[in-house]
Amino acid sequence: MLSMFTLESLFIFTILLGLSLSIGSFVGMASYRIPRKINLGEKGYPCLLGGRSRCPQCNRGLRNRDLVPILSYLLLRGNCFFCNKKISSRYLFIELAACACFLICILASNENLVRITLFCFMVALLLLSTIDIERGLLPDQITLPLLWTGLIVNLYLEIVPLSAAVLGATLGYLSLWLFFWAYKFLRNKEAFGYGDFKLLAATGAWFGFQALPSTLLYASIAGLIWALLKGFMEKTPIRSVPFGPFISFGIVIYILSSNSL
Repeated sequence: MLSMFTLESLFIFTILLGLSLSIGSFVGMASYRIPRKINLGEKGYPCLLGGRSRCPQCNRGLRNRDLVPILSYLLLRGNCFFCNKKISSRYLFIELAACACFLICILASNENLVRITLFCFMVALLLLSTIDIERGLLPDQITLPLLWTGLIVNLYLEIVPLSAAVLGATLGYLSLWLFFWAYKFLRNKEAFGYGDFKLLAATGAWFGFQALPSTLLYASIAGLIWALLKGFMEKTPIRSVPFGPFISFGIVIYILSSNSL
């Protein structure tokens, strides 16, 4: 009986892991299309859910067998089947990151419904982080729905009390907003983008105001280390740092260290 239960659990886990890889493949595609379609004004590009994926080099439509997460990339050795030119490894890393998100959600909570909602949240973080790294952009089309979804989740699922979620959303936005204007007043430079305000507000909406200090601390330390290392390696001053991925990193560390989910 125990062995049957173990085999059944292993089968379900494998299916869900494969599903997370497929979602990671979708994130890779969406993070490429969204900035072009919504913010950068590139016309004629296929909509988010329509149009076959194409090789960015030869523009040939990819076969179904070329779209299997991780496996297709490895079998093709990272090259396009048609033109044999290199395909960016970003897709492979995004799929692996989605798999890591799934494993983190399994570890973070014992309740399946909480795990599902956390995974949806972390997929949105992965999408936002990828766009921010590549384009320096955190689209309102993702950050704002993420914020409102957090409030709705806590209205019904109550990861944290709704009052803590509302206060967290407010303080999350105001904390970076105040720092932004103080820094601009003193240095006449912008320290953050408005998308960072909204992402931190979404963090507060999902996990309450108590998550904000830890998230900001982890994000600031990680961002500082990255900026110092990049400046040392490139021997040039760092002009700007996409802060969204570091906020996401801080959230993940908070989730893993929290005992209340």
